[in-house]
Amino acid sequence: MASTRPRSQSLDHAWPLLLALLLSLGAHLLLLWLPPVPPPQSVPSAPPPLRLTLAPPLPAPRNRPPMQPVVERITPKTVAKAHAPTRGKSGHSARTAMPAPASQAATPVSTAVSAASLLAQIGAEAPTPTAPVSGRLVYGSTAQGIVWQQYMDDWVRKMERLGALNFPQEVRDQGLSGGPTLSVIINADGSLADVRIVKGSGYATLDAAAERIVRAAAPFAPFPPAVSAQARSLEIRRKWRFTTGNDLSVK
Repeated sequence: MASTRPRSQSLDHAWPLLLALLLSLGAHLLLLWLPPVPPPQSVPSAPPPLRLTLAPPLPAPRNRPPMQPVVERITPKTVAKAHAPTRGKSGHSARTAMPAPASQAATPVSTAVSAASLLAQIGAEAPTPTAPVSGRLVYGSTAQGIVWQQYMDDWVRKMERLGALNFPQEVRDQGLSGGPTLSVIINADGSLADVRIVKGSGYATLDAAAERIVRAAAPFAPFPPAVSAQARSLEIRRKWRFTTGNDLSVK
């Protein structure tokens, strides 16, 4: 009995060591089985706070005295000075161009204006015939050469084209036909020297319309150089005929 008691006492002292050894072995095995823990990441430090520096206030503007309007007195001397001619570099006097009054401004032509009124306006603004230039007068009926013939043919085509484009409205409304025989004298520079009715048509409307077309078409083309030295003026005498088909023929 005395031998068994020390043995049991030694076993009682060995159990805590064995238990501690088992716990240590289990902890090591657990550390080997678990994945490694990553190292802690460094947290970036916060940026330093911004400092706002306020600019010093601007100085208050100084009170400026209000500008006084400049009043110029108009006297007879200043008026005479304003209208006095100025001299340029060439020494010649030049006057300042004055603006045209509002009453002289050009007024737009209404689109509803008839061809007759438009032709009448053109005829009223056409230059007045000038006197025939001194020198030889060539009559179209006796003019010789292809140059004269070509010039008169071009003139006839121009009259027929202008008459068809601006056919008189009063002739169309009255249904008139026929026309006068006109004598047209043209200077060498193309200006109209004279136009007159040699033989009337019996209708004043037709006679006036034909003469108005001639005046509106002036000035004409100047004489070709090949014949300008031969004569200073040319007479073209033709029979004008207005038709009911709103056409004009000059023969």
